[in-house]
Amino acid sequence: MSGSTTITLAHLSDLHLRRGHPERARIAQRTLELPEVEKADLVVITGDVTESGLAYELDAAEELLEAVAAEGRLMVVPGNHDTSLHGLNASNIINRLSGARREISERFAALSARGGNARPIGSRHSPWPIRRDLAAGRCLVYGLDSTRAAFGDLLARGCCGESQLDALDRDLDDLSPDQRVVFALHHHVTRHPSGRGAFDFDPALELLDKRDLQKLLRRYQVELVLHGHRHRFWHRRFRDTQVIGGASTTLGCHQRKERFVVLATLDLQTGEVTARVRYLDREEDGVETVEL
Repeated sequence: MSGSTTITLAHLSDLHLRRGHPERARIAQRTLELPEVEKADLVVITGDVTESGLAYELDAAEELLEAVAAEGRLMVVPGNHDTSLHGLNASNIINRLSGARREISERFAALSARGGNARPIGSRHSPWPIRRDLAAGRCLVYGLDSTRAAFGDLLARGCCGESQLDALDRDLDDLSPDQRVVFALHHHVTRHPSGRGAFDFDPALELLDKRDLQKLLRRYQVELVLHGHRHRFWHRRFRDTQVIGGASTTLGCHQRKERFVVLATLDLQTGEVTARVRYLDREEDGVETVEL
């Protein structure tokens, strides 16, 4: 990998694994087995891996992701469905309040740090952020837990938190200008269309400290951000950063009504990002280049 001039990230999101819906696990498994995904340098899954963060859902997620994690090719971050009270019924709330949120976060961090060159860079109180080095350190992918505000928050808002962003700032400050940087998190870092016409922005779903994260994007000229959350395929440029929001890999995209995985390629020499969409249900013309 160190001699390569590009790296490719396979971006999945919002799997919503759930008992009684085995088709979601089958779709996710089929996605991971696509030739383009198997050849990717890293598989990035940006949250809501489970429907409600329950034990049997987490077990199913770990079984699904075990092989790619063991190869050192996985970055999976938590989403609001994984860690908050969102989607839970009353009988499960006590379990979540008893500390299960931390266990869920740590299980995802452990999967992200398996194999390869990956390590937590946060405080002893949290495994996040996770830093994974690709191409002999020429590209760094940082996984963030944006669900700090989501615990108990039925509005599905997110927050990275000061300690996590400070750890990220310190690590980025030691990088050389020619190292390429990617952020992966669940919540969107820019104003994101809601698809509701005149009510085009929904503050109930936003990242509360997105301005602090945006400062890091500008200060360190981050090349790419991958996120999920809205089940809408979305791409825009924020200053010098390409931002790509993934649709739900298993439930499809609100706009296109299709299931697909995004293949983002980063040029290690120029920092240029290109993207392709690989559709899951098309027999012909299954790959489409995206204009970024």
